[in-house]
Amino acid sequence: MTGWLYAQDVIRFRYAPSALALSNALKSLRQAKNQSLLIVGDPKPLPPDLSLQPLAYSDLEVDAVRNHFTDQTVFSETEATRKDVIDNLPGNGIVHFACHGIHDFEDPLNSGLVMAQGDVLSLRDILALRLPEGRLAVLSACSTGIVGASLPDEYVSLPGGMMLSGVDGVISSLWPVGDMSTMMLMTYFYESWRVKGHELPVAFNLAQEWVRDSTDGEKLQFLETRVPQHIERFKLLAANPSRRSFTNPNSWAAFTYTGI
Repeated sequence: MTGWLYAQDVIRFRYAPSALALSNALKSLRQAKNQSLLIVGDPKPLPPDLSLQPLAYSDLEVDAVRNHFTDQTVFSETEATRKDVIDNLPGNGIVHFACHGIHDFEDPLNSGLVMAQGDVLSLRDILALRLPEGRLAVLSACSTGIVGASLPDEYVSLPGGMMLSGVDGVISSLWPVGDMSTMMLMTYFYESWRVKGHELPVAFNLAQEWVRDSTDGEKLQFLETRVPQHIERFKLLAANPSRRSFTNPNSWAAFTYTGI
């Protein structure tokens, strides 16, 4: 199911996993949504059996997102337990996960987001929730938008589960994503949405274009004012300011916006 809007001389598409999910989101959007943020960053320890590595830029992403909200709940590292996240999801308008994602092609209900102690916040968990306050869920992790393969005629995925539970819009990824480029993408997205006032799908598309088209020097200049306490971790960008290091679609095209 697609709809469209016109902005900045380009057609930008919105997607919904089903007519039911779209209908629910349209009804939900008419209600007032709170602006509280729940953010989950780099849960630890990681399960050794999944061969997952620590996320070097997750803490920067958390800091950049938090700057845009006064009412916020943060769970990071050992505090990011599956139980605490489930207990706090229903009361927040914006939820942002900067963590690892896993996908189970055979049983997509087991797909989900890796929490502390290796527990998984699964699609099954999400479908059991009711999230009437949910305006946006950002699944800033690998492969969070992949559809299950066991029922090819059904849209079974984390974005679909979020929308059926009540969230109006979901950002998710279609393949493994880079940690640095994802951090920059999300930082620019929130700037476009919360500061410049663009609609959510437009703000996200503008962020993708910025990651793709801006020079390393322009990225460094932007980050110096958003995460100044971490700027030393972006020395790579200063090596050749005129270079565009993230033009490859792997750096910006994995993420999609689902919903309204």
